[in-house]
Amino acid sequence: MREYAVDTSEKIAIKQNKTFSSIKNDKPNYHKLIRIRYDLERNLQILKRFRNEIGDKYFDRAKSKISKITEFEPSRPRYISRSATEMVVDNTKYIVDKTYEHSQHFAKLIDDTVRLLEIKTNNSLRRRSFVLSIITVVLSIAATIFAGFSLFYQLSDENKSKFIEFLSPILDLWKFFFEK
Repeated sequence: MREYAVDTSEKIAIKQNKTFSSIKNDKPNYHKLIRIRYDLERNLQILKRFRNEIGDKYFDRAKSKISKITEFEPSRPRYISRSATEMVVDNTKYIVDKTYEHSQHFAKLIDDTVRLLEIKTNNSLRRRSFVLSIITVVLSIAATIFAGFSLFYQLSDENKSKFIEFLSPILDLWKFFFEK
C-alpha cells in the first residue's frame, strides 16, 4: 500500500508539472487535459479503495499487532515510545491520505481549467457562428437576387413588361427615397 501510494504520488507530481506547463500556453490542449484527468482518475482507483475501505481502524489494528510482535524485542530502542514499524504504518496512512488530497486538488484544477477552456471555446464559437450567420444571410440574399434576374430574363417580352408594370409602384418608391 505504501509503495503504491508513493508511486502514485510521484506520478501525480510529474503530471501536475506537465499540466501546469501546458496550461501556461496560450492555447492549452483541451483533449490532453481530459486525457490527463482520465488517467489520474484511473490511477487513483486503488488509492481511493485503500482510503475508503481500509480506514483508520485497519491502521490501528496493524499498529496494535506490530506492538504485540515487537513487545519483547531486545533491539527495540528504549528512548522511542513507538517502534519503527509503527512509525512506518503511521507514515503509510499519512502518505495515502496526502496523496489522495493532492490528487483531489489536482483533479479540481484540471476540471476548473477544462471549464474555463469550454467557456473560451463557446465564446469563440459564438462569434464564429454569428459571422457565419451574417455571411449566410448575405449569400442567400445574393442568390435570391440572382435567381430573380435569371427568372426575369427567361420571361417573354410581353411578360417582362407586365412584370415591370406590376413592380412600377415599388420602383417609383425606390426612386423617391434613394435618388434624392
